[in-house]
Parts: sequence; structure tokens; C-alpha cells
Amino acid sequence: MNTLYIFWKWVNLIEKRLSPLPPQLIIKHFLFLFLVFLGTYKYAYAQNCTTPSGSEFLEANEVKALILGGGSDFWDGLAGIQNDPVYQVPKSLGTNAIFTSSLWVGGIDASSGSLRLAAERYRANGVDYYPGPLNPDGTTSDSLCTEFDNVYSLTDMEIFEHIAGVSTSQKILSWPAKGNPFIDAPVQDLAPFVDIDGDGIYDAANGDYPDIKGNQAVWHVYNDVGGPHDESGGDPIGIEVQVMAYAYQVPGFYADEPIKTTIFYDYRIVNKGFALEDALIGLHVDSDLGNAFDDFVGCDSTRNMGIQYNGDAFDEDVQGKPGYGSDLPLIGIQVLDEMNCSDGTSSPMTSFLYYDDGVGVIGAPVTPLDYYNYMQSTWRDGTPLYYGGTGYVTSAWTPLRQARFMFPSDPGITSADFWTEGSEGNTPFDKRFIMGFGPFDLDVGETIEFTQANVFSQLSPLPGFGGLKENSDVVEAFHDSLDGCTNFDPQYQIQVTDPTSGNSDGSINVTFVGDVPQILWSTSETTSSITDLAAGTYTLAMSDGFNCYEVEKISVGVTSIEDIDGNAAQMILFPNPAQDVLQVRHNLKGKVQVEIYDLAGHLIEMGLVNESVEQISLSQMSPGTYFLQLKNDKEVLRSSFIKTE
Repeated sequence: MNTLYIFWKWVNLIEKRLSPLPPQLIIKHFLFLFLVFLGTYKYAYAQNCTTPSGSEFLEANEVKALILGGGSDFWDGLAGIQNDPVYQVPKSLGTNAIFTSSLWVGGIDASSGSLRLAAERYRANGVDYYPGPLNPDGTTSDSLCTEFDNVYSLTDMEIFEHIAGVSTSQKILSWPAKGNPFIDAPVQDLAPFVDIDGDGIYDAANGDYPDIKGNQAVWHVYNDVGGPHDESGGDPIGIEVQVMAYAYQVPGFYADEPIKTTIFYDYRIVNKGFALEDALIGLHVDSDLGNAFDDFVGCDSTRNMGIQYNGDAFDEDVQGKPGYGSDLPLIGIQVLDEMNCSDGTSSPMTSFLYYDDGVGVIGAPVTPLDYYNYMQSTWRDGTPLYYGGTGYVTSAWTPLRQARFMFPSDPGITSADFWTEGSEGNTPFDKRFIMGFGPFDLDVGETIEFTQANVFSQLSPLPGFGGLKENSDVVEAFHDSLDGCTNFDPQYQIQVTDPTSGNSDGSINVTFVGDVPQILWSTSETTSSITDLAAGTYTLAMSDGFNCYEVEKISVGVTSIEDIDGNAAQMILFPNPAQDVLQVRHNLKGKVQVEIYDLAGHLIEMGLVNESVEQISLSQMSPGTYFLQLKNDKEVLRSSFIKTE
């Protein structure tokens, strides 16, 4: 309901109650009322931010997906970014599996009891979401929206090259992370990053780097207070939504597995506006699976998964676009694990509903309450979903039995409560569905986080979900196996041959014990040995291929600080590896502090260095790899060394 209309009704109600009072008191009450209203109204039409226009293709594996700024992906006819949808899988076929998908959020204002909602379907009437983060007080500005009207794409190789010292791209320098000096944004948590110097601020010049997932990741942020909610008509909540979409082109065991046809999303929804009760999160999907006009929908509530599949035995070409033919497709939109609130509560999928695109009670949502109802398996007229038929009371089974999940049965497994589109004699057609999660109590400052996977299957025998379920289990197991780098600990030995005086005939040979990681040197070479080296310090970067890195700086023919660039702040550690004593040589000025950390980040030793040459005793330290950090009031240097037996 329009906020101005609510205010007018409220004024009329209060006027009736205050009319017996003296005029002075009535004026004071109305002034107070108006101030309260302004506090609410600032979110109704806070700014006139631009419609999101940023876009990037995510195409690291066998999926090519158009990721758009704002709350809707794959197609945006309104902004004119892409006239045709792009969610092609396998991308070599050029066949689209999804037309569009979007995020819905709604809940009851804990103070006023009114509904607040942000939701998009096709942006036919406009948008509910606007580019950029919110300030800490839940507001935004035209300039902030414009600064973040972008979609930020990075590959793991770009990060690898930055870590190795080969090159640093403009995309890494401008990564929209906390405090980045290259962008104009509030200093708050935004895009994730690895903080090498531990100062809490992202600065690639100090060695920090983006913390992405996958071989390619696309990150963006949007909010629901940058302008009116022209799509849903709902009153703004004051949410900031941070999204990272990513994909893996997985080597080794998974090379021919379903990971190649899956993309993932990490969502972080931050409430900076109004405290909500009974907050619901919805995933809206219009999945035109090849030929859009021969599809069915269903769900698997045990896997938190909505499913679209072919409703007949052949997927024809349509409107000049290729179908899947006899290799029948299925796609599942799955939330891995559950949606998790920062207050410690969580929710699996609690509803699944199909609706047609007509104007009836089971048709397209029109009012904010329609959207909110659909996230809890309730029709537009407030009637709950019932088992059987279309799920509406007039076609449901007798006796009536309320349901939360529409078409929950696997078409290939007959059961006592068997309910599918096929069992009801439905005609395959253009379908869309909404998956609901919650309810949550979402206070101001709290977050909801979850991971979504779009899982694909082909050659699954009609009419069952067996192949898709198998792929879903593989995808979830793969995702669970990514343990945050705790198991990435390459073991190796380094042999250095110093160059003869004034020549470039030095070498470094690295011998790995066990698994050999991906390697990249600062010289751009990718082998375990590099030759023809002049005196200097070289960087060896190592990766497990799943966004975990380790860095080693190795000095060749360097015995004094003059052997390295005297203009830049640098240090050398010699010898490395070292047994009892490590020499530290640097060119930092003034008071210099030295700190030594183990691989877990624990501080082992700390002290002051007053000379450009310092000897550090290692006799009390256990064998292993450590990080040594030097810093003065202006600069920080960091390098690793190995303590041997």
C-alpha cells in the first residue's frame, strides 16, 4: 500500500481521537506524528537512483549465464541490456535453460504491523532493486548508486598473477572491498578479500587480493531503497543484498561430473532498515527449458530444490531457438544446506508453489500481499494450497488436506500421495515457480546468508528425477569438500644456485613432496624450475585450483640490500631455508617492528629492528613455514621462510 495513503488514513484516525482536546495539544500531537512519519517515509522514495545497468557473462565452465545488476538475472527487457535470455547449458549447444530468476524478500514491520516487500519478476513495470550498498544508517544516494552500478567479474588466474607479482589488473585494483582507496564508498564490509597486511582495509598495492570462489566469480551489490518499488508496489525494507555468482571448470576427478554444468550463488542479505517479523525469502524462477511451451514443474523438499523438466518425450526448437531434442533436460534450483540468519536460526525450504501467468486467483501476483502469500503457499485470495489438482480448493482432493509443497512427487516413483503435473493430466506449457524460506525474525543489523546451486541434468530417463537427484548430491558433496584451505599445505624443498658475478646464470629448483600444486613464478613461468636468473628476489605462487594460495619469496645471489632495488621498500631473508639463524636485510627507514607468524596466523615473536641488518635466532622455533613481517609508520613488508631441523 502506498505510504502516503497510509499516512492519510492514520491522520484521519488520530483526528477523530484527538478532536475533544484543546487546539494546542492537537498541534503538538500532529507535529509528533509527522516526525514519526518522516522517519518511515525516508525509505519509501529515498532517492531517484538509476535503474541497474551493469552486466557480465559468467562462463567459466559449460554454463554461459548473463549476470545482471539488481535482483534479476539472465534477461532484462526493460533496461535493454539483453533482448534474449542467456542461461545456456551446455553452452556449446546455445540452448537456454532459464528465462529469468529473481530474489523476493518480504515481512511484517515489527513496529507498525504493515507489510514491507521487495520483489521482481520481469521488470515489466520497473524495478524494486537499485545498484549499490546502503550506508550504515540504511540510506543511499545517487552518487553511491552510480558508483556501484557495475557487476565485478574476476578469474582465479587474474588473482594468481597478482599474487605472483606477474601483473595486477585494473579489476583487482578497483575490487569493491572495504576501504579500497580507488573507489568512493563507505568503509564497511563489501566484497570479500584476503587481508595480507592485517589492517582491515583492502589495498591491492599492499598485497591484498579478492577472495573469490570458482574459476570465475561475478560480484555485485544492490538495495531496495534507491527509488520506488515499481515492480511489486511494496514499501521498502532497507535491505542490502551482496551476491557472488561463480562457476568451476573442475580438473581431475570431477572433469566429467555435474560441476561443469552448475553455477553457484552466495547471498548475503543485510537488514539496515526496519525490523521484520515473519520475514520470508523467495526464489522466483521462470525456467524456459529449451522449448518453453512443453514444460512441467515439481520439487524435492528434502533437497530444498525446485525442479523444471520436459513434459513430453521431445524438446522441440521454438521461435528460431534450439531445443534439447531427445536428450531431455531437467534443471533444479537448490539451496545447499539451509538459509541461515545471524541470530542463530535457519530454515529449509518451507513452501513451493507454481502459478500461471493469468489474472485469476492462481495467476500472476499483482499486489504486495500477492507476492508475500506466494512465498508461503497461499493463493492471491488468501486460500491456502491444498493437495491435488491445481492446488486450489475447487480442484483439490477430497477430503481437503492443506499442503506446503506443490507437485512434490518424483514422476518416476509412485506413492500413496502421488501428485505431479502428469498425474493431474496437466498440459505441458510455459511454467514458473516460487520457492519460499522462513519465516525469520530479522532485526536491524542481522543478516541472512545462503548458497544456491543451479543443477542441470540430461539423458535422465523420462519421467523420473533420478539423474537430477544424483547430480544434486554430487554438487552438494563437492561444495561441502571445499574446506576453506585448511588442507592446502604443499610440501617442498628449494635448491638455489647463485649466479656468478654480474651474470644471469642462477637457478631455482623446487622439489615437491606429494601433490604438486599449480605454480606461477613472478617471471611468468609455470614449471618447478627456473633458470637464467640474475641476482634478485623471485616470487613463487602456488594454488590448489580451488582459490587457495601460498607464496614463497626466494632470493638468488643476494647478500646485501644493494643487490635489490634501492628505491622500493624491500627486504631479503637469508639463508632461506634456515636452521638456527635467519638474517633479515631491509631498507625501511625509522623505527621498524618485526613480527613472526605461523601458518595459522598466530603471533610467535615480536620485537624492534633498529639496523638494516638483523639476525634472528630460530633455535626455539619448531621446523615449518613461517611469515615474517616488517613495518614502520608508512610501509609493511611480508615474506615467508622455512625453519629446518
